[in-house]
Amino acid sequence: LRLDLLAFLLAETRGFVWQREAPHVGALKLGGESCLVGGCRYGDNVEEEWLLTALALRFSELHPDLLFLLRDSMDGAYLLIEAADAIPDWLGPDNSANRVWIQGGQVLIVDEEPETRGGLRLERALAHLRAPASGVDYAADEQVQAAIQRRVH
Repeated sequence: LRLDLLAFLLAETRGFVWQREAPHVGALKLGGESCLVGGCRYGDNVEEEWLLTALALRFSELHPDLLFLLRDSMDGAYLLIEAADAIPDWLGPDNSANRVWIQGGQVLIVDEEPETRGGLRLERALAHLRAPASGVDYAADEQVQAAIQRRVH
């Protein structure tokens, strides 16, 4: 899967000149889960961050079981900032860690345990996403989806 993602990124960004460095992707095991971890230093060109977001959305459509957790070192869950007017009232910077994901071309918000300060531990978030309670759908509402889609197009 790592090689598929790297090939996808290379094909989709052929000829693109990155401000600081091209994205990198590595593989690791986290609590028994196989994970891909990537990064990109984009400097002042925040458009590179949004290009990678668009690519994550598209790649996740090709691999619908894959979950993407996107964050940056300055803003954390930057998807929430873009969709600030549409996110649920309970969700904010003090409880957003590991709650906002991309899967199957959609933004997901894990709304379990909303009172947990700091957000969810990664393992808890993955457990909720991998085995949601009956009838639970973590897809963010249409206003959130639309805000992110406007930004990446």
